[in-house]
Amino acid sequence: PHSSAAAIFFIIGTGLFLICTLIDFKSTIGNGLIAMVNSSLYVFGAAALEAGSIAFYPGVMDNVTCNGIKPCALGQYLYVAGTLVICFALLWDIARLLRSGNVIPYPFIIALFSALVGAVNFNYGANFLMPQYLTTYDQVQKGGLFFVVGGCCFMIHALAVCKAYLF
Repeated sequence: PHSSAAAIFFIIGTGLFLICTLIDFKSTIGNGLIAMVNSSLYVFGAAALEAGSIAFYPGVMDNVTCNGIKPCALGQYLYVAGTLVICFALLWDIARLLRSGNVIPYPFIIALFSALVGAVNFNYGANFLMPQYLTTYDQVQKGGLFFVVGGCCFMIHALAVCKAYLF
């Protein structure tokens, strides 16, 4: 029951992230190719996280085999791929902001770096939960801890974005 609740929260959280990236992408239309390509990276990364979250739901991947490993680690692979794409998009955003020469408000800096730290933690968590590494209860605890820290970082990101746009 606890893993089902956690999976549902991840499905909801990554679904909201996907919706936000789609809204952001819509706002970049007409603002140049670079902005649209950068924004589309977030969309692809968020879609991978949403699909990975669905694959994490207990029972979804139980009867699926990947490379002879059962259950299939599709959720973990999607999280690794999605977080790498999001890290690339974030680093690209940071580089573009630094090159602009404009003063970057603190909420934007906090938002970008907390999302980067969150994505890196999700990546580590997904790697720790790969079936070939799940040898001890300790491994599961470490993987779960990375997801908790990553989730806290994404919460800080969301609050910083709200601060930047709403207040």
